[in-house]
Amino acid sequence: MLRRFCLPTLAVLVSALPAFGQAIQDRVYYRDRAQDGKLVMLEGITKESASNVIVSSPAPENKVKATISATDLVRIDYGTVPGVERTAQLAAFVFEGTADPVKTLAAYRDLMKFPGATANPKGKRYLGFREAVWNAKLADTKLGKDFETEGKAVAGKLVNYSKENAGSWEAWTTARLAARFLCELDDVAGAADAIAILSRNAALTPELRHEAKLVEAGYLFRANKRIDAEAIVKELAADKAFPATGPLRERWAIYDEVVRAPLPPADPKPGEAPPSPADVEARLAKVREAAAKIEGLIAKAKDPAARAAGYGALGEVFLRHAMWREAMWAYLWVDVVYNQDHDEQVKAVNRLIQIFTVLKEKDKGAEGEKDRADTYRDRLPRIRG
Repeated sequence: MLRRFCLPTLAVLVSALPAFGQAIQDRVYYRDRAQDGKLVMLEGITKESASNVIVSSPAPENKVKATISATDLVRIDYGTVPGVERTAQLAAFVFEGTADPVKTLAAYRDLMKFPGATANPKGKRYLGFREAVWNAKLADTKLGKDFETEGKAVAGKLVNYSKENAGSWEAWTTARLAARFLCELDDVAGAADAIAILSRNAALTPELRHEAKLVEAGYLFRANKRIDAEAIVKELAADKAFPATGPLRERWAIYDEVVRAPLPPADPKPGEAPPSPADVEARLAKVREAAAKIEGLIAKAKDPAARAAGYGALGEVFLRHAMWREAMWAYLWVDVVYNQDHDEQVKAVNRLIQIFTVLKEKDKGAEGEKDRADTYRDRLPRIRG
């Protein structure tokens, strides 16, 4: 049974209805990079692809207002969805603004109950996307075992949606979300596979495929699959379409140096004497030398996302050599300064939880001392998504 709505909600719905005879336009919500990622809404007629959405004014003008990359798109509130009753659809839009995952998820699931709502490809894609996103937002509010249980189910649905809708812009969002969930669930190789849905997608522009390959390489570093990460770095170096300058080249240059960093020592064989303090110091000196080169490239990068990815990869280099405090500082740069990419920030905070569990540091507050690892663990729901 579909939900009833209170009078204030109905008033909002009525105000959102177009005037008699006026065409119903789509509303496109996206992050405007020129305004530091501010959420912006643009009305118009939409033309969608895997890489972007073109927003135009209605006939007879038919003028292009904007071309929005899949990387910046948040959602589209369609003027009409085949099989969906308009008033109920507007109610779902209202719930979107409340940021309440329980009520918003329920509203979209109500829309899916309309006869024929998911029979039409557009309606199925639209409703499936909003359900997947809000299901992920609900899981993001969880911690510990609750997050693990719900996160696995959510990640699986996101991966399936990404594969089934590879020709649409939503796949960029759902694949990135799936990777972030899988990484936090300690299936980092699975996270790289989720991003590979994008990096191998011929429907995307070369630029977006290049970006996806770099994101994939970042997850491969974290999964300790250095050879696979190095293969992507070499592949991009040989790709004539890969940009010679700009944010992607900055990130590539950092990763190219990361794959050259010293490997961690092999596990000692039974009965083998441990390395001497001099040998350990000699190895760590080489790691610091490599880290200095990586940090030099991070400092040269102008793009905050490249710096975040760079510090995240540098943290992985330090962790491989059990250089806990050096790794801590690398991840703090991502969490505190270069936190525009929430995926990178979540990855960094999860590493900080692991590091502070080892270092056993405390935070002092009004209620006494608290494990710093628990402080960061408690922050996770606030920074996800």
